[in-house]
Amino acid sequence: MTKDNFKVLLLTTLAAISDMGDDGIPSGNLYAMLMNRCDLNTYNIIIEILAGSKWITHKNHYLTITPRGKEMGDKVSQAIDGIQLALVFSGR
Repeated sequence: MTKDNFKVLLLTTLAAISDMGDDGIPSGNLYAMLMNRCDLNTYNIIIEILAGSKWITHKNHYLTITPRGKEMGDKVSQAIDGIQLALVFSGR
């Protein structure tokens, strides 16, 4: 995995956790959604980075977004939506 691919995976993982709202998501469920994109070691590193940055909390195998993470996750989601919209209008 390239450094750029890792960054994209990290930010989209944050956006996915943010999209779950205050309820959060079990870590295993999120990994099941991502396992075709990364191995377990890479997933664990991403979760450690997000938790260490105080963007998420990871307690009892459950991931929840923090207010700081929600702000960043919303920005990432908006950027993703903009890219998807641009692709639709470009015919891709």
